[in-house]
Amino acid sequence: MKQIKLVLFLFLAVALFSCSSVLRNPQVLALTTDYCKPQSDYFSSKEEYQDRVSNLQDSLLVGKMQKSDYLFAKNIGILSLLSDFVLTKDTLAKMAYRQKISDRIFLVNTELNAVSAELDCNGERYSQLSNYLNDINNKNLRKVTIASISTGALVAIASSLIGNKNTDIAVNISGGVASAGLGFLTLNPKGRKVEVSFSRSLVANIWNNQNTDNAFPMPIWKIMNEKAFSNSGEVSLAESIKKRWLQYSFDGSISEKTTNQFFKKGGLFSAEDLQKIESMNNQLQASIRSLQQNMLSLLISIDKVK
Repeated sequence: MKQIKLVLFLFLAVALFSCSSVLRNPQVLALTTDYCKPQSDYFSSKEEYQDRVSNLQDSLLVGKMQKSDYLFAKNIGILSLLSDFVLTKDTLAKMAYRQKISDRIFLVNTELNAVSAELDCNGERYSQLSNYLNDINNKNLRKVTIASISTGALVAIASSLIGNKNTDIAVNISGGVASAGLGFLTLNPKGRKVEVSFSRSLVANIWNNQNTDNAFPMPIWKIMNEKAFSNSGEVSLAESIKKRWLQYSFDGSISEKTTNQFFKKGGLFSAEDLQKIESMNNQLQASIRSLQQNMLSLLISIDKVK
């Protein structure tokens, strides 16, 4: 009788330990280390994008460009260059201004690609972590299922061999409790977790509406917070993305604990949590890449104003 109880206890202990612990092995450490952030601050400073034009120059450009192109040019700091390009009659000077405009656009385009690459890298990192956890959870589920079947078989065999009625009842009760415990473990959707902390998070910057760490280059941050670049024109791209996250990742509401977990300090993440943060990185990357359309529109507009 004692041996049977010991076996049942070990089944439960092993299954419970395998399904509830936090993973901290080398594979997890490699993926929870943020290897996606830039090694150095290579983005342009705020001062480089200060753009001052006179009222006359401003009205000249407004009359020659679409509103969205004008605002894009303003946010990337080329309005003064554009006005000089339009006003000058000197061919060499016009070529020089055009080159400066092209250089600035190339720089902003490179910054867009850099931010997109960081988001893509993080999305892939969280995807690998999620898949790794899911694989382990599936293996644990198989172990628990086997343990549950073995427990039932063990109880059935023990019941057939035990002649004492009281002992038989005790064995069946113990077996029932063990089977119930193992069955409960198969219903646990979370499984193992990993600890993730955020020293830098483009997703968190959007959610918290702050860019104090300059993770976003200044022109991109300004564009993301400009209402004119969203489809509705009523909210900024950043606010629109945040609303989608709230609706589809958190069912319309989010607690302070979850906010701290995803958008501030970090915490323990299940495979499902990692899929959410992966999705948010991918969605933000798509929005950043869509700014290439605005860049193309601006280039076409510049060709027309000359």
